[in-house]
Amino acid sequence: MLVGDRQVRARVDSGADSSILSSAVYDQLERKPGKVREINMQLDDKYSVLKGFVTQPLHVQLGKESSREGVCVAPISDEMLLGQDLLRNFKALIDLHSDCLLVNGERIPLNTTFRDKPVVAKVIMFKRTVDIGPDPDILLGTPSLRKGHKSHRRHFARWVSVLPAVTR
Repeated sequence: MLVGDRQVRARVDSGADSSILSSAVYDQLERKPGKVREINMQLDDKYSVLKGFVTQPLHVQLGKESSREGVCVAPISDEMLLGQDLLRNFKALIDLHSDCLLVNGERIPLNTTFRDKPVVAKVIMFKRTVDIGPDPDILLGTPSLRKGHKSHRRHFARWVSVLPAVTR
């Protein structure tokens, strides 16, 4: 993919609303487009924010198709994330069976990693028991079956949670 005057490796991220150019790649552009505005991008975990900016329109080319687009720039590890905005703009179709993007009839090969040697993740299950305290039904949001019972406020529940932990 060509962005400005630079060839970049873009990771297709169909779950991302916006495409993001790495700030390191932006800094290497011969003619840097100006900044239109600062932005805060909400990440998937809803608690993390990525600070960046939107550029003035610059030349973006995917295969033989090209356009001038304002691009989000942020400090990311990939050179670029190709999100829904540019995928839609180029009317790209993702063909997972053939490992390619289809753009106006042109097949652009993808370098997918799922056919590479798999990364083994060890999942360890551990459990812990927690005392919730008096009247756990209110804490757990369930209707109490013991409301008529005189000692329901002194009842303690034992709750066991099983939580996965992934190690690599």
